[in-house]
Amino acid sequence: EMAWVGAYEPAETTRLLAGSEANKPQVLAALEHARLAHFATHGIFNVKDPFQSSLVLAGGETLSLDALLPVIERAGVEHIILSACETAVVPAWRRSDEMSGFPAAFLEHGAKTILATLWPVDDLAAAFLVGRFYREWRTVPGTSAAQALRAAQNWLRDATSDMLYDVLAPMLVSPDPLAALVSEVRNKFYSMEPDRRPF
Repeated sequence: EMAWVGAYEPAETTRLLAGSEANKPQVLAALEHARLAHFATHGIFNVKDPFQSSLVLAGGETLSLDALLPVIERAGVEHIILSACETAVVPAWRRSDEMSGFPAAFLEHGAKTILATLWPVDDLAAAFLVGRFYREWRTVPGTSAAQALRAAQNWLRDATSDMLYDVLAPMLVSPDPLAALVSEVRNKFYSMEPDRRPF
């Protein structure tokens, strides 16, 4: 997923925190200078206290919504992509007049664009969706995030195993472990019927 993000975001202004680098102090420090924040991780929605909903970082450490909000507002982060499970869930069944959760809280604190999910997501499907989303958003002039997401969803729904196999080909030259993972996933698509639509 992050390889696709890197393909469409300028390298000189992009900071990737992966593995042990994706810890709370480094993530919060990086957000201080960010206009776009992309989280490819696991999300935990807290029904009892939505502001304690969190994103999972390196080593199982969590970063709560409550800790994120002041940094998002202070830094002026405009676009937040939450490629994590259940990050758009809100406790609407508790107080219908008060919608709390990641999207509303980030919007209230100055963000303009939020992409989030309502349910658990498949990692591979999410990676393809995000890759296509960035392609649509960053290479088609005048495309809004909502339009790019819709185009990416339609593309993924209709993509055949042959198409997905081909889309991964340029990543075979990536350094390991990405190249090994890409090869494994391509083999999976190769073994399917060519016109099967896996997503």
